[in-house]
Amino acid sequence: MAALCGRREEWRFDLARLLRPFTRCLASNQPLVLASAAEIRERVPSAVALAYSEFQVCRRCRRVYWKGSHYRRMSEWIATLQAPHLRSSRSSP
Repeated sequence: MAALCGRREEWRFDLARLLRPFTRCLASNQPLVLASAAEIRERVPSAVALAYSEFQVCRRCRRVYWKGSHYRRMSEWIATLQAPHLRSSRSSP
């Protein structure tokens, strides 16, 4: 029931438009900043350093983020959250 109630409030207050996914650290909630592959090479698995060229890092805890499989799964999930908002904004005059 709580999840349904949350969805109702999301639509009521139009919270979907405020989503800013992948911009804050999951550990410290600090804004993420872009980092070069050279900057983080020693801090990620070698396969990751070779496979990806875009990275973000948290300045506070130094956690590194990249657009791997977790990013893809979360992007799909976020798209489902935004879908009702996108449909309603397209139908608005």
